[in-house]
Amino acid sequence: MEQSKIIIPDGYESVILREGEYGKLKFGGELLDILATSREVGPSDEASALRGYRLGLELKTNLMTAKYKDAEPIDILVHVPGDKGMDSRPVKDVLKKQFGFNKPDLRRADEATSKKFKCVYGTVNPFSEYLSPLPQFVSEDLFATDPEKIGTNAGALNRYVRFLAKNFHGMKAYNPQVFTGDFSKES
Repeated sequence: MEQSKIIIPDGYESVILREGEYGKLKFGGELLDILATSREVGPSDEASALRGYRLGLELKTNLMTAKYKDAEPIDILVHVPGDKGMDSRPVKDVLKKQFGFNKPDLRRADEATSKKFKCVYGTVNPFSEYLSPLPQFVSEDLFATDPEKIGTNAGALNRYVRFLAKNFHGMKAYNPQVFTGDFSKES
């Protein structure tokens, strides 16, 4: 595994990562090093293999759009372990309870939505200045990885960070819409 540590500018610290920036990233109260891989990576299995950890420690983040009758659609992020898929039923249950969406239509975000949030497949993450304000659905089985760190891209296919899953709880300081539940299923 070939990787290089990024040079950290003095005093740089941010809750969100702006496009093109490297350095450190503050997430849930922890300052994370942004690391680089020797090449761009795609799916979770490829990313975890190149980065040197098991697939269950790679964060898979799904950008989804929920619609309900005539209500304004909402975009959400659903985070699950890289070795699992998303279970839409419990996500819909939270949408019903928290947003009043009784039997919502839940779909992967379309290309226009991805462009609106300035992300492409493989770069969806909880740190982006465009995505971090969205409601975040965090699968509870991610917390079982502690004390091991999970990894995910840092806004580009050749950048990533590693962090403790419990730091998702710290997101509530800047986004009160962080929900936990059993949002994953075996692939």
